[in-house]
Amino acid sequence: MTLQAQNYCRGDFAAWDPKITTLPVLYILAQAARPLLWLFATLIRLGGGQIGSGSASAELPLGCTVGELRFLNLFFGVAVAWATGRVLARIHPSASPAAILLRVACVILFPVLHLFFYLFYTDAAAVLATLLMLEASLAYRPNLSAALGAIAILCRRASSVPATQLQSRTS
Repeated sequence: MTLQAQNYCRGDFAAWDPKITTLPVLYILAQAARPLLWLFATLIRLGGGQIGSGSASAELPLGCTVGELRFLNLFFGVAVAWATGRVLARIHPSASPAAILLRVACVILFPVLHLFFYLFYTDAAAVLATLLMLEASLAYRPNLSAALGAIAILCRRASSVPATQLQSRTS
């Protein structure tokens, strides 16, 4: 998956690895986030640090190394925590902040999800889009909810299950 994203970083949008079965939304998101990834990489390097193992390839633009692309999923992980807190606060308005924080920790530390915060893979982006879809639905914003559901499905087709369940309940 990282090689495919690096092809996109080089501007080669026609290249496609036939072994990849996911839609290209994650790679497009990585392209859109390149300024953020570039800033992160620059700050780390200015501090004398290194991202990932080995040095950045001279042929890759900043924001396109394996470590920088994995940082995007770490960013999605933080956003998943934020979105989970928002959804829980809407569902349980009388819950204490400590109770919501504990539930957020349970979600982001769930082993199957937590692992993907450190890899460049579709799960973190799909979970984030699904949570934002749920939050938009709870806020009675059906058009935004539908758009976020479409993004979730385009990130990971398995997101179609929660998306269709939620849309059928709000219709």
